[in-house]
Amino acid sequence: MALTEAEEAFLKFDWTHEGWQKYFNELYPQPNHAQVLKFKKKWYRANIDSSLDANFDPLEAERARREASESKSQKTGDGPGLGSAEAFANVAPAAVSSLSRPMKRMSLLLHLVSVICGFCYLPFGTDLYFKALQAFCFGFVVELYGKYGRPRLQVAWWRPVLLDDAFCSLILTMMFLPARPLVFVLAMPTLSSVIFCGEAVKSDDGVLPGALGFLKQRLLDCVEPKRKQTILQLRSDIEVGVVFLLITMALLSQGNVVLPLIFLNFMRIRYLVNPFTQASFKKVDSRVTPLFEKIPGVGWVWTKFKGFLYSCVDKDKLTKTPKCSIL
Repeated sequence: MALTEAEEAFLKFDWTHEGWQKYFNELYPQPNHAQVLKFKKKWYRANIDSSLDANFDPLEAERARREASESKSQKTGDGPGLGSAEAFANVAPAAVSSLSRPMKRMSLLLHLVSVICGFCYLPFGTDLYFKALQAFCFGFVVELYGKYGRPRLQVAWWRPVLLDDAFCSLILTMMFLPARPLVFVLAMPTLSSVIFCGEAVKSDDGVLPGALGFLKQRLLDCVEPKRKQTILQLRSDIEVGVVFLLITMALLSQGNVVLPLIFLNFMRIRYLVNPFTQASFKKVDSRVTPLFEKIPGVGWVWTKFKGFLYSCVDKDKLTKTPKCSIL
């Protein structure tokens, strides 16, 4: 179905608009990722174009447009327009369904072993903690290899890989292999593995034997749209929590000083491409700022720290700096 002019304009609208930013920052409590779209449409209809259909679903429209573009590319043999300025945003990671059944089963086995080792870490000691992290890494590597094949020194190969959740989870997990055990660290790849396992079972009903029907149903429940969004938001909340935990440990001389800097840089990239991470930082800001502003001195330090974090992801500053040819 063709989009109306109002719907096309909504999809192309620049959401760095000062009016929208002011409206969004004044919302309390801060909406989660699933609710932001509703507020966007409400504000847009009130301030930009009242003719926009209140029932318009931008996510469905974008999905239909991407599928049509992919279908056209397959027919013509052309790529996804990697030379354009918006190429990175228009390249979608490969779906779990693109894996062959043997690769799905191998990845599924590694992810399930990782999750089991993670749950057994507390009663059985740190050996299982590091074995769980190693198994997570192997699982993500197998998943990426099944989707994209062997690594190639080509921009067209790296763009979808960098956007893939498995690649982000692999880098995140590898960062903590040489660090001291932290139970919260295991939660991040565990939630990523649960999503992968659910998507794998959903795309191929025969990937798990019938005897594991109970497990199969639980995994399918995890990738229902609302529950999947909840899991992804929880993972982002934990990632943001780990940022402050690592900084606190470094200040108290209880951890590696370099690790928080590396992890902050990772979260900087995560913030730029992941709306769940943006929502998590907004949530922290809305809850912590009113508390710290009541404490003399602490409020000033918190404001400066927020300003530093924002300067790392400020789009105006980023556009003035040289960009990676892949990004």
